Amino acid sequence: MTALLDTHFEKHYSGGTQISADFSQPSQEFSITVLFGPSGCGKTTILRSLAGLIRPETGSIKCDDDLWFDENTSICLPPQKRDVGFCFQDYALFPHMTVSQNIGYGLRLEKQKRNQIVGEFLERFHLTGLEDRLPHQISGGQQQRVALARALVRKPRLLLLDEPLSALDSTMRDELRLQMRKLLSQFKIPVVLVTHDRTEAISLADQMIVMKEGKTLQCGPVEDVFSRPNGPEVARIVGIETIEVGEVMNRKDGMATIEIQGVKLLAVDTVSLYRKVHVCIKGEHVTLSRGEAGTLSSRNHLHAFVKWITPEGPLIRIGLECGENRSLELTSLITPSAAQELHLQNGSQVMAMIKASSIHLIPMVE
Repeated sequence: MTALLDTHFEKHYSGGTQISADFSQPSQEFSITVLFGPSGCGKTTILRSLAGLIRPETGSIKCDDDLWFDENTSICLPPQKRDVGFCFQDYALFPHMTVSQNIGYGLRLEKQKRNQIVGEFLERFHLTGLEDRLPHQISGGQQQRVALARALVRKPRLLLLDEPLSALDSTMRDELRLQMRKLLSQFKIPVVLVTHDRTEAISLADQMIVMKEGKTLQCGPVEDVFSRPNGPEVARIVGIETIEVGEVMNRKDGMATIEIQGVKLLAVDTVSLYRKVHVCIKGEHVTLSRGEAGTLSSRNHLHAFVKWITPEGPLIRIGLECGENRSLELTSLITPSAAQELHLQNGSQVMAMIKASSIHLIPMVE
């Protein structure tokens, strides 16, 4: 598939900090590329460079057949010539303008046509009745929709969103996250979105770029990145709870027996001839039971003791010590009802079960 956006550049800061961008945005009517990583890793710098608000030192930025930035030819188009929509983290609404005036600000049309289009966007973004209010007179969620409407009303070729939900409280963030992808898909405009929120990335992304300290660590479909990280750093950034060093003891019929601190696990052998591996296990893939596992399909059954219990909204995070010497620590994510049925408390003995296919192995080059 051809690329709408082809991005290869570096931005240098005093003190030696370098931000590198090396990715493409698919050329299709609608897709969301998410720049994901901890605060300070360079996500917003890349977004602002795409918008033309920051000039990189080296490389190039190309959109379709248009060069936006090119080091060799000294091209650097200003923001107004790139035809992008930009939604800032704090929304940057004009405080002295009404909702309607904010939305219609970028439209260079005669009054009747502009009012018609603004009216359509007020309805589409569920802002009807708020058109004469100032930004401080509406809620955070409504401000976010005004900022999105203002960015999209000109029908840009690319939409850039910088932490679009971070200014909202958790309840409003959850509500708008569910609406955002459906809303954006109606415009059929490719999106590049910055976030450090794991749930937001999973909910919104088609393609995900994982960053740390100014560098791209992995780029690919969101499910691939979260399920099959290419290294322990990416695994930690995307929130995989258990990352341990293990050794392949034997291989048979496409399966590998891995030893981790005296505990043996069976995993699908995806690491060829490597013996040392990083073993990655998501908390949601560790199920718990009282007593023996019986006829359950999981290939790995570990006797475990509950070390700690931490409620986290709709889920409960359980810390486990596994093996005869309690040498392997695992994390399990279960529902409150499951925890109640198991009567879990610190020190409880449980059976931890993990499917072989749920264990992701990353080869260690020795």
